[in-house]
Amino acid sequence: MHSFNGDPEWLQKFLDLGMLVSYSGVASFKKTHEVHDSVRQTPLDKMLVETDAPYLAPEPFRGKQNEPAYTLYTVEAIARILDIDPDIVAQHTYENTLRLFGISEINEIKKLKK
Repeated sequence: MHSFNGDPEWLQKFLDLGMLVSYSGVASFKKTHEVHDSVRQTPLDKMLVETDAPYLAPEPFRGKQNEPAYTLYTVEAIARILDIDPDIVAQHTYENTLRLFGISEINEIKKLKK
């Protein structure tokens, strides 16, 4: 589910369909409490992060043009919400992305080295 900004009830509907849920910079906004509740209820093996560039830049860039480098701030915001290390969120969302798109990690590493 691209740029999910819904409440836990909507989250559950998408999870019941077997979907992965992708969070944008909205997860970093202080007053998006329903989104924060959804983040807390999203299993890490069903979570993705995204920029939705050029829109929805995370704090501290809210209101400015978004860019891929800002995904880090969304990962950090989700980690704060879940009270876990950002590296855990990053690792899970990376693995979920590879699985979703059918990319083997070895092939991806080979492409990066070229």
